[in-house]
Amino acid sequence: MDKMQIRQLLQNTRSVCSIWPDYIMVTDALSDKTIDAILSEPTIQSEKIIVCIDHDTPNSSIDIGARQRRLIRWAVEKGLAIESCQGIGYIRLIEKYVQEGQIVAGTGSHMAGLGSAGALGITVSEEVLPSVVSGGPLQLTCPPVQRIAIRGSMAETVSAQDAALALLKMLKQNGRTGDLFLFAKKDMAVFSQDQCYDFCHLLQQAGGISAIIMDTEQAPSMTFDVSDVCPLAVQPGNQTHIVPLQEQVPVPVQEVFIGGCRGGKLSDLRAAASVLQGKRIAYRLRLIVAPATSTVYLQALQEGLIDIFLDSGAIVMNQGCSVCWGRAQGILDAGETLVSTGSYHYPGCSGDVSAKVYLTSPQVAARCALSGILQE
Repeated sequence: MDKMQIRQLLQNTRSVCSIWPDYIMVTDALSDKTIDAILSEPTIQSEKIIVCIDHDTPNSSIDIGARQRRLIRWAVEKGLAIESCQGIGYIRLIEKYVQEGQIVAGTGSHMAGLGSAGALGITVSEEVLPSVVSGGPLQLTCPPVQRIAIRGSMAETVSAQDAALALLKMLKQNGRTGDLFLFAKKDMAVFSQDQCYDFCHLLQQAGGISAIIMDTEQAPSMTFDVSDVCPLAVQPGNQTHIVPLQEQVPVPVQEVFIGGCRGGKLSDLRAAASVLQGKRIAYRLRLIVAPATSTVYLQALQEGLIDIFLDSGAIVMNQGCSVCWGRAQGILDAGETLVSTGSYHYPGCSGDVSAKVYLTSPQVAARCALSGILQE
């Protein structure tokens, strides 16, 4: 039934569809007003709701702690699934809950990442979320569908994140907003699920309503060749200002972050550790590492990755959103520069509004931590 709902979205462009999600993600990033509305709903879809305490963990203030406790008490009272301090909700859903063909609703801006598991993640507004929690359908105008064919092979120095960022830049420049992006499963077979997550997740940042990998015979709307991609750096505050690393003007850096749902997955930590192994970071900067989930953290411990990070001089934080969330860990002072594997780089996203944030792959971020300078 669920695959039928997805195919209905794919085939009925511009018509209005009623969608009943299989799961609904509720997080601690919601406003108090929305939490009030959710908790006042007399009936809820208890078997579908997953409460994720992941953004600000451990809580950084009394107010945030109170908000989280309200959600946890509600979840316990209603018998809901709870993911409390187990890591980033999007990755936890992939690890534990969602299956191919399912539909997931939530308020976060990374819902499209679930497409890497063949599920359709739909972002809803905080105003709409309470009605979905109570059992109402999502009323969606079926978006234009763009199938992207991925061709070629990446150079060894290039990450899937570089390729996804290059694709994001192309789509933003072409004005592709509000589309549902579709990848054929056969095209993406060469990529790991972590890599597929980066492609799907970043296409939402490009303005897409979502992205999904599934079996399809639909003809490609566009073709993207990853053979031409090189290591990239996203400049502060502008998603389309993405430059080849070889053209990057050297920038002194005060902090490096390796984590978030874009940079804290197991393959990301492995890539960063391979650069840092046996070396020490520049004395003048902070390197903060945050595994995406408890599962990732435990595997990183077993593989010795955490030892490598600590030996290099890094601070290893708990699993969760960490610096990418920007409210509790690694907060930037005025005029500081951060190189991040997170998802955000707008002014004030990780501290003072005058701080600058550059986005790179974990490999580039790790090299930057060694030299203290963002450069080729």
